Amino acid sequence: MARVNWALGACLFGPAALLGQQLIDKTHHRPLGAATFASLVVVMWVLFEALTRVLFFRRDQSRASQQRAQRGLIVLGLAMSAATLVPLLV
Repeated sequence: MARVNWALGACLFGPAALLGQQLIDKTHHRPLGAATFASLVVVMWVLFEALTRVLFFRRDQSRASQQRAQRGLIVLGLAMSAATLVPLLV
């Protein structure tokens, strides 16, 4: 479960960073932008949590299949996080 939670955090870093940058650029009322950011990140977290529970904790799933899904989620999370850094480097 701890590995899944770390993967979940890695997956959320990228979209949360992009959302935060958009809110900084488009919102002139900082408290409203902060409240929007917090609300949307919580919604994203709940959706990713549901996704990881469906992917990893089904009873009919084999151990090898769970490990492949975990590795895939970790790679997806790292790719999404790396994608947020590309605009900073360009």
